[in-house]
Amino acid sequence: HMPAGVDLVVVEYAVNFDTSTSDDAHSFERMLRRLLRLPAAPAIVLLNTMELMHHADPKVVDFSKIFFSGCNGYGCREAHPWATDEDLSFTWAAPAEDAIVALAQYYAVPCVSLRGALFSEFKQNASRFPIKQVFHDRHHPSAWGHSLMAQLVIDRIEAAIATVTARRAAAQQGSQCAAVQAEMALAVGADTGGGDGR
Repeated sequence: HMPAGVDLVVVEYAVNFDTSTSDDAHSFERMLRRLLRLPAAPAIVLLNTMELMHHADPKVVDFSKIFFSGCNGYGCREAHPWATDEDLSFTWAAPAEDAIVALAQYYAVPCVSLRGALFSEFKQNASRFPIKQVFHDRHHPSAWGHSLMAQLVIDRIEAAIATVTARRAAAQQGSQCAAVQAEMALAVGADTGGGDGR
């Protein structure tokens, strides 16, 4: 359910998207099409978190691997605070996010990605973004992880506002070429958070 007249809709679906069947892809596309037809025409941003679970078969999720090493349940305090090789065994592959990005591109809906923005830092277990602090487990972001995703959305909105402002300024000066150049310059800077899902 959504209140009438909303200005912004943020959709996060990637970690719960079942790629073993086409049902989720069709359901997601139907939902996206409904959002695009809302009378108030809200801005829509697709937000992709990432899962840190390595799957031998990307179409089969092994939920026994959801917890970090040394932990056997939520709220686990026994696990070491540092990531092990097993915790870092995740790969770039993310069929669910890739399917969502393809739909985002087809419908020209902006898409931001935690994987696209911070994959290298997570994989290296960089001290600036330690995965066991950014995520509760290999599937769910912590409060810090959610704040990082919120910043990606804010950055995308700010980039869109800057693009519109540049277009209007260039149009007032009567130069379409200047408007296009300004938009292209802003678009290059806006892709940091994964405008194409990366």
